[in-house]
Amino acid sequence: MKRLFACIVFFCLLCSCARTPAKLPEQTSNSTAETSAVYTPKPDEIRAVWISCYELPDAAQGEEKFRERAEEMFRNVADMKLNTVFIHVRAFADAVYPSKLFPWSKYSCKGSDPGFDPLKVMVECAHKAGLKIHAWINPFRVSSSDNIDSLPQESPAKKLIGTDAVIQLKNGIYFDPASTDVHALIYDGVREILDGYEVDGIHIDDYFYPTRDESIDRAEYEAYVSGGGDKGLNEWRRDSVSAFAAGLYSLVKSYGSDKIFSISPAGNIDGNENALFADVELWLSTPGYADYIIPQVYFGFENQSLPFEKTAKRWASVSDGRVGIIWGLAAYKCGTQDKNARSGSSEWAENSDIIARQLSFVRPLNAYCGFALFSYSYMFGKINENAKKEMQNLENML
Repeated sequence: MKRLFACIVFFCLLCSCARTPAKLPEQTSNSTAETSAVYTPKPDEIRAVWISCYELPDAAQGEEKFRERAEEMFRNVADMKLNTVFIHVRAFADAVYPSKLFPWSKYSCKGSDPGFDPLKVMVECAHKAGLKIHAWINPFRVSSSDNIDSLPQESPAKKLIGTDAVIQLKNGIYFDPASTDVHALIYDGVREILDGYEVDGIHIDDYFYPTRDESIDRAEYEAYVSGGGDKGLNEWRRDSVSAFAAGLYSLVKSYGSDKIFSISPAGNIDGNENALFADVELWLSTPGYADYIIPQVYFGFENQSLPFEKTAKRWASVSDGRVGIIWGLAAYKCGTQDKNARSGSSEWAENSDIIARQLSFVRPLNAYCGFALFSYSYMFGKINENAKKEMQNLENML
């Protein structure tokens, strides 16, 4: 699963969103997507890149080397005319900063205190490079293993085992998105970040419900029905995730209207709503859930199931402009085969201007605010020739 802020001017459109919703925000009707004939890049265009937990500098080598590497990475980003980084500070119910709630990340920090504060260093280095920095968290993912014993003793998931708050599956361990105890934990973790660091925003991505299995939250759903609730399971799940998002948006905005909250869902709208139970159409059409939605439209123009243009138009048709769209683009596919694209599987291997053409396509679309590239290591360093050409073609447009 994530951008770039030189300046954040879309705030003007979003001032009305800064209120704190006491309940789920009221949905209103929206217009269809329209494209203008000519697009002139705006100085406030968000140009972002995700830096995942696997790509962070190695904190175990000490603060000096960590800082040198962070400065190098952010300099690369800025030199490419990008302006925002999404830094993975919590990937698996952990932290790349000293936390009272979550254990040290096994990525970058190797699961123990490195003797300095990596997030503090990254905030300093990003701002020195002229970049906006957003703290990226996976709120509900705990582990890619189903072995509870493998979790650190300090893991909040370990303390919640045996309650409805934790879901154990063969493919991993997750927090229950419907649990208010989980919501409170995630909010406290975000509050910890906003209290301690001058980050420019909070960002979450596409890990919501991990399965459609009806047993994982049966007790909570039955309690809801017993209390007079009349919505079906799927709608109730979507409402639970939306309530979480609205609460997190309100929390972020309580630290100032200039603090940004963004959500990056998967690129398939139907999959979001019917498998992950993320009501992305509601979030994008109704202020009060996020400042920006960043759909991961990681598809080529020739993708057989989800061709880029058709998919992007559908996303753009949902917003009336009050909630902005930043387009998530797949730098990681440049120069590779994409088997999931079926008949279009060779497109990324045979072309070197797909990202640039995608940017040209989305810039005139309704609610356009910028783009984000996944991810850093596929843009800089040892990348294939097609990827190098893709990045140069993109940079020529900035």
